[in-house]
Amino acid sequence: MKKALVSYQGYVSKIVDPGEEGPLYEGPDASIAWVDAPDNIQMDWTLEWSPSQGEMIWVERDGPFTDNAVARKVAYGEVGAQLDMLYHELKTTVQLAQMAIGTNILLTSRRLFLSRHQTKQYR
Repeated sequence: MKKALVSYQGYVSKIVDPGEEGPLYEGPDASIAWVDAPDNIQMDWTLEWSPSQGEMIWVERDGPFTDNAVARKVAYGEVGAQLDMLYHELKTTVQLAQMAIGTNILLTSRRLFLSRHQTKQYR
């Protein structure tokens, strides 16, 4: 038998042998607790309520639980930073597009100007 430190959501955060548990706050708003666990428990397992069995059961998972909100923050940063990055990207893209259009207009008018003047010189 092992002891597992489990959050109120059922996720295992530490596994120890009996007698190695550290002290915990056990007041009314405690969010973690030491619970008995099988010898083969893994960090990926969760402790969940089974309505059909009327008790808490260990559920073996293929991998650790990933909180989507935390995963998004790790991958992309804070939402404000993302929005700021998008704003500056759009601003730069629009400026580049405006510059490209302006350059194209200048090149076209220069070509027209040169073609008219070259035609006059050869007449």
